[in-house]
Amino acid sequence: MGYPRKSFTLIELLIVVAIIAILAAIAVPNFLEAQTRSKVSRVKADMRSVATALEAYCVDYNSYPWPEGSLFLIHLFRLTTPVAYITSVAFKDPFMPKDDVNPNSLRYFNYGYPGWWIPDNDMYGKRAYCLHSYGPDGDSDGGEHFAHRLYPGHPEWGEPQRYALLYNPTNGTKSSGDIIYIGGDTRFGGGMID
Repeated sequence: MGYPRKSFTLIELLIVVAIIAILAAIAVPNFLEAQTRSKVSRVKADMRSVATALEAYCVDYNSYPWPEGSLFLIHLFRLTTPVAYITSVAFKDPFMPKDDVNPNSLRYFNYGYPGWWIPDNDMYGKRAYCLHSYGPDGDSDGGEHFAHRLYPGHPEWGEPQRYALLYNPTNGTKSSGDIIYIGGDTRFGGGMID
């Protein structure tokens, strides 16, 4: 007389597979959300580090540095030489679209150069700057324009449209809008704009 075989039935295996699939369906989106939140935190920390270097530079030279030939932080060599206000300016924007031909870098805008900004705005020629990331949606919504009063007729004129330029984590990690850090003489003060 043989012993009865102990094994799982097909129904029991299907139930186990279904439970694993349900747990995976719950865990994977939460994992992706955690990745996005960590990238946002990294971008904000990088911006604070760069802002500290920019403020130290401004104390020495009474102005913020100009990027060498483009609007990308990776070309802001004056922060690293001849005086090292920061060891490297190679802060990558993890949200920059993969097909973008520009350097994979945070963007830097210096409002002090009047040729970049329309004369009819609050920031024209001021000693101020903006650090800019594409944000989790990977789309440049023009967050650098938040700092000044946009001129009439501009498609983003008005307060509700201006605040739509900013990333807001309460709308979910795929919220549209950019992550920006403003410093210097702005009517918003300085720091991370949320």
